[in-house]
Amino acid sequence: MLSRVLREDRRIPAGARFAITGALSRRTDLVERTLTPIGGSPEAPFVQMDPHLWFVRPYVAHDRSPGWNDPALIEGAAVTLAGLHGIAVRLQGVDLPGYDIAELLGRLSPYHWPVWTVLDRYDEFVTEMRKRSRPQADVDTVRRSLERLAKEATELRLGLVGLTHQDYRPDNILVRDGKVVAVIDWALAHRDHFLYDAVLAALHVAGHQPAEDRARATRRFVDAYLDAIDVEAEAAAVRWMFRYVVTRKIAVSGRPEKWRALEAVVGPLAGPGGA
Repeated sequence: MLSRVLREDRRIPAGARFAITGALSRRTDLVERTLTPIGGSPEAPFVQMDPHLWFVRPYVAHDRSPGWNDPALIEGAAVTLAGLHGIAVRLQGVDLPGYDIAELLGRLSPYHWPVWTVLDRYDEFVTEMRKRSRPQADVDTVRRSLERLAKEATELRLGLVGLTHQDYRPDNILVRDGKVVAVIDWALAHRDHFLYDAVLAALHVAGHQPAEDRARATRRFVDAYLDAIDVEAEAAAVRWMFRYVVTRKIAVSGRPEKWRALEAVVGPLAGPGGA
């Protein structure tokens, strides 16, 4: 299949992205190795035609409209993400010959920063919102929320760090007969808190539910994820991450109204084992 990603100088560079998928494809069938198109090379398996990079990936047979209200599929997707994070732990992130992880993270634009950078430099993060002409009311709300979240984070353990997908949502999870068969679109992948990836994914799944079922589906995803990755997570850290994800997505998303609607989900969620 011919695919494309937007070329942005302040994202992880294209060569590193394909190194990530290549490393993962050697360790799991859920990530397909990128094929080299005509005009590309093994070192740069893509063709640049501004503003996009074009590449080829194998076709994976999948259901066009999987039932994302199915509890078994929600839990299966969570377990799949936990498995991918487990691979990342064993790899100590992902081996990227020729790339320095710290240098790669340092070149990211604020909208792609990992959690700890946003918290350390939230003034620059909200400045990016102003540059992108976001409504001043949103800028002020995000700044106040990030300031509060940064103070609270000093008392929390947010868990393991490693390679995260950053966009693990139903559109990027290919399903066949109720089972996850592939995870695509690793263009945003970089080092971050695994809990961020899990909570973001849970809220994406919640967006596919009727309003009355969103909190239940979100909790189901996060509980299944935490059980599968076999780590203890403080309920307070999980609650904190839900608030952080919604705040961040209101700032960066092209559809902030979607994330404002999901704020109603975050309130009653107490995290695993809490009430």
